[in-house]
Amino acid sequence: MYFMFIKLMLFFAFSFFLVIIYWSEKERVFMRANWSLVVDKILTHSNQDDLAVLFQLLLTEEERSAIAGRLKVFQSLLAGELSQRQIAAEYQVSIATITRCSNYLKNMSPQQRDLIQTLILD
Repeated sequence: MYFMFIKLMLFFAFSFFLVIIYWSEKERVFMRANWSLVVDKILTHSNQDDLAVLFQLLLTEEERSAIAGRLKVFQSLLAGELSQRQIAAEYQVSIATITRCSNYLKNMSPQQRDLIQTLILD
């Protein structure tokens, strides 16, 4: 269960990270096809050490740090215990990142939000 949680958490964070980057339509189609390969590769591993190696291969230290920060932002926003300024100070993320995450959550359907809460809070 823990490894599935990690996989889903990283999948969600990494996919959100990629969405903010602009691609031409042709590149987006190409990336969607290749993204399925990435997801499939992630799901074939259940060992945390193997996943760590895979993500070190696929992501730079900066990208891994950005994903970890974004995950903490989503967790904090969903928990509702900290203000955006407190989140920024505690996790050393920009207000812009927090705003993007907040807007993303606001635009989700209730079903999507429930799923995300289950994936990253439970």
